[in-house]
Amino acid sequence: MVAVYGMNPELGLLSYSQNNSSEQFYKPYSEETGQLIDKEARNIVEKQYDRVKALLQEKSALMTALADRLTEKETLVYNDIKDVLGERPFGIQDQYKQFVTAGGNPFTSGMPQAGDGSAKAEAEAEAEAEAEGEADGKNKSAEGETKSAAEPSSGAAASSGEAPSASSGANKGGGQQQPPAA
Repeated sequence: MVAVYGMNPELGLLSYSQNNSSEQFYKPYSEETGQLIDKEARNIVEKQYDRVKALLQEKSALMTALADRLTEKETLVYNDIKDVLGERPFGIQDQYKQFVTAGGNPFTSGMPQAGDGSAKAEAEAEAEAEAEGEADGKNKSAEGETKSAAEPSSGAAASSGEAPSASSGANKGGGQQQPPAA
């Protein structure tokens, strides 16, 4: 960050970025400038570390409360976090509000919860659908048996010794007649 963007009081407004990856081992600055870049980068990291450490110590009660809530409930949604931490200091943009403030767990929404009657109702609905499907299957097979009994096939006429007539529907196209099966 210090070498690429430069904006540092010690180094000035100079950028030592290397755009070509083949030049990664070539440094366009002296050893002393390299040490200064390292020193400035270390200072930035140390300042931010101290800032975050102080912030976490200041907000330790909130962090402990959030950890306790997470031990109670594995997944927290917006309303759970708002209960623990309070309102956001800068609010939520309108375009994100409908997604962030939606209640419930996005991973389990639409799934039946343990202990409520929806799982039982769902199981009953599945059993009812299966029973209807089996009944429909029996009705269709019974209809097929009725049709086959009402409309004798050409094999039935052949077995009775009768030859199919020219007026039957099987030979309307003027095609060749099939010999009777023996």
